Amino acid sequence: MKRLFLLFNLSFALMFLTVACNQQPEIDISKAVDRTEEYFRELNEVSTTAAVYSEEQVKFRLMVEKHPSVEEAIAMFNTIIDKLEKNSNIPEFWNYYNSNFDIKSYDEGVIFEATKVIGQDLKVTQK
Repeated sequence: MKRLFLLFNLSFALMFLTVACNQQPEIDISKAVDRTEEYFRELNEVSTTAAVYSEEQVKFRLMVEKHPSVEEAIAMFNTIIDKLEKNSNIPEFWNYYNSNFDIKSYDEGVIFEATKVIGQDLKVTQK
């Protein structure tokens, strides 16, 4: 009987540790996205922003009047990544979220798209 009780307690403790160690940290994604949007809205190069998010996905759009170069677009996408991570206060932010970004101009529509998948580098394509 003692062995059964000990085995039950050991099983419960292992299950508890497994669940506790595998949980996503508490991320206030709305605050991180709002602060990132505020940052970009203050830049002269960006007219406005739009963002939507869920528990696993962030989508972020920058509206611009002037067509950026490829290098400028990549820099903007990397800044989005850095700002979202910084504003979340979670260094492992990109271990929990996938993301799609785009830069859209009023005249030409979407001109650049980028994808950030968990465990992978940013991939940028020009339209």
